[in-house]
Amino acid sequence: MKRKYLISDESSWVKNQNKDELGNPIRVIWNGAKEEDHRSSGANGYSNPAAPAPAPPTGPTKQLAVLSSFVPGALTLDWLFLEADYEQGVGCREDFLRPFDTVPWDLSGNGAQDGSTFPGGTRELDLTIDGEKCQYQNDGDDAGALWCGKKVIGCKNDSADKDPNDSTADKGNYQCGDYTRQPVFVCPY
Repeated sequence: MKRKYLISDESSWVKNQNKDELGNPIRVIWNGAKEEDHRSSGANGYSNPAAPAPAPPTGPTKQLAVLSSFVPGALTLDWLFLEADYEQGVGCREDFLRPFDTVPWDLSGNGAQDGSTFPGGTRELDLTIDGEKCQYQNDGDDAGALWCGKKVIGCKNDSADKDPNDSTADKGNYQCGDYTRQPVFVCPY
């Protein structure tokens, strides 16, 4: 037998003598809800409130990627500067933040082609962070820094280089056509 239920605010179960159009007894059920409960979000067709906006990220979401690009055995290399998602490589992209710089390998006897050539100097970048134009600065002895107005963002060795102090360690090199790319530094922001 199919039963129908009515809502009542009198009690949990109320028996009555009423019958539906087919002659079945009608039972009344009360769920304890008050009138205002039926007007709350999600009840009786009222829409749910909009979901709260997601919290802003608490850490870096982007990074400046500094790479060298070279043909093994050549006397020069190119410095490449690209923007990437945080902790993501740039692959063979060519959307450089500045024209690439071709420089000679540092042949000072430090095993230059094993990773001791650094992009020394100041390089203007087509990059704006917090409304400030940015430039990469490096004294040639370390990872350098990204300067955006008065904001200084420290750079570090790219994690693709498994051991920056060991010239025989995996440097994360990969091929892009005839060129070998080596991830060198990242500046997370």
